[in-house]
Amino acid sequence: MHAELYDFFRAAFSASQFRRWVGRLSPDGRALAQALPEGHVDALALFFKGADVLISQNYIDAAFFTALAREFPKRHAELAKLAATCHVHWIPPKRWDHPPPPPPALSRPGLAITLCLGAALAQLLVNAVPDGVCPAMEVVPETTPVDMDSACFTSTIAVPNTSIIAATTTDRGGTSGGEAVDLTKTIKPAQGPKPPNSGKTESRRDDSGSVPDVPPPDLPPPEPRPCTTFEPLRTKLQALARDTLSGPGLSKEFTVTLQSGSAKPNVSPAPKAGDAAGRQLYDHLRSLSPAALGHCRDRPIDIVFSSYKTTVDLRE
Repeated sequence: MHAELYDFFRAAFSASQFRRWVGRLSPDGRALAQALPEGHVDALALFFKGADVLISQNYIDAAFFTALAREFPKRHAELAKLAATCHVHWIPPKRWDHPPPPPPALSRPGLAITLCLGAALAQLLVNAVPDGVCPAMEVVPETTPVDMDSACFTSTIAVPNTSIIAATTTDRGGTSGGEAVDLTKTIKPAQGPKPPNSGKTESRRDDSGSVPDVPPPDLPPPEPRPCTTFEPLRTKLQALARDTLSGPGLSKEFTVTLQSGSAKPNVSPAPKAGDAAGRQLYDHLRSLSPAALGHCRDRPIDIVFSSYKTTVDLRE
């Protein structure tokens, strides 16, 4: 195995190419490359040591030969024989030796002719031709002979590989009939009778064809949410007053106002310095949510704390 790998490396790689390839061989390729002889070493000695390192590190497997195949895509057969010699089951990846040619691109003149033909043929399919009248257009291969003595005298416009026979000049009786089809003009579908009005109102348009902006209907403003009862709030504040106010004769008065667009209420007056009980009650009122205040916006709420009775009154 060692001799076969050495011979392949010597025939396929240069010294610098082999060192770079070993460094990219796996996630540990950098450490693997550092195991090779450093400095300006002879290429044959580098290949000999490289084969020894790869064998001792158990790198000779199917992934090893796949990496070689990516580096040398024209040596698949040689690599398959080398893998069999090294007792490695490896199937060469499929590749295109000669990629299929891309489909020919349609030139702009050809594309324009194709679009014209499609529009004209679609018009002919929509408009049925009565018996005894020559068709308005017929597309035939270029090799098809044109009968000049037929009942329909035709004129032919030659395009590559196709002849466009476009005429309705005579009818069965030999008299002059239709006109030649001009492919340079826009073909409009036949206008049938307008369907009866189904009762739906059509959008009115101005002379420019745009739909004028219709203002939305005026909607009444939403009704403000009514203030709810303060009994749940009064019960909680009463319990807070009993825990905060030490004496039965002590009381604290505050005015709470929840302004529009604000998430926290304004509380007045602010407690004086050293008033610990007043500061605790003040901070509690400042932390009340709009739901706790009954969603009453812009209306003062007078709150009087007392250890025996606490009142919550909405000012009229």
